[in-house]
Amino acid sequence: MMGQSEPETVSWEKLSHQAAEQLKASPSVDNARWEANLIVQTVCGVETTDWLEVRGQPATTRGVSGIDRMVARRHQGEPLQYVLGEWGFRHLNLLVDRRVLIPRPETEAVVEAALGELQRVGEVVEQLVAVDMGTGSGAIGLSLAVESKASEIWLTDISADSLDVARANLAGIGQPATRVKVAQGSWFEALPDGLRRSVGVIVANPPYVADNDHLPGSVVNWEPSGALFAGPDGTTDLSHLISVAGPWLVPEGSLVVELSPPQVASIVQQAESRFAEVEVGKDLAGLDRWVIARRPKRTGR
Repeated sequence: MMGQSEPETVSWEKLSHQAAEQLKASPSVDNARWEANLIVQTVCGVETTDWLEVRGQPATTRGVSGIDRMVARRHQGEPLQYVLGEWGFRHLNLLVDRRVLIPRPETEAVVEAALGELQRVGEVVEQLVAVDMGTGSGAIGLSLAVESKASEIWLTDISADSLDVARANLAGIGQPATRVKVAQGSWFEALPDGLRRSVGVIVANPPYVADNDHLPGSVVNWEPSGALFAGPDGTTDLSHLISVAGPWLVPEGSLVVELSPPQVASIVQQAESRFAEVEVGKDLAGLDRWVIARRPKRTGR
């Protein structure tokens, strides 16, 4: 009588091929092979550069189950970033889930603009303070902490859930985390009054989608609506930031906001009525994506 056969072993690479075949059937997946590799590499716990070394090794039972669950979630339309539970942003690898927006390449250009402003303001003030308002995952503020010499960086958000994610990401940046503070509240209500006229740069990626705008299902069905929509034309929060930011900034300090290209003209007009200089910048796709509004050298405007 023949004994029971041993379970067939399968390599990580074979699992990746199987996952790709399953993902090809999902209308939300454009590059099944690439996504399948990312899923399997995440379960393996290896970087892409190490994949060649481990792909032929036998997969673990736990790994097979994890891949099956992630592929099923992705097949149902859940964004890849949430399925993986992490996503790269500039020099960071961020925890992301449905509590926060998915970090996007457009926002990386906003960080670059904010870094330039921090360097400029740092030439005229000794204690350089930056505030990331509506921080979400912490992508902007934590990038400033890692990439700038700001002495103090504040992460604020009205959502306690978002701040939980930001704190988890804060714990992963090492020594720069000692310069970061986290506060909950609606925009400037989160900041202590003692910061008035002390902030060098305020940067925000606020909600800027109009209430009736059509968004892809992968966005509107999964990402937090409170971080997306902002009134009939999407400028409610942008206008608030522009109208309130001035008294919080040092002379020559600046407000940097991300926005949609069609909103630029109206936001620039509002900013020009309150600030000394206004500049518009483009994202990596060449679209107007951020506005910088700078305070004058002396107060009074």
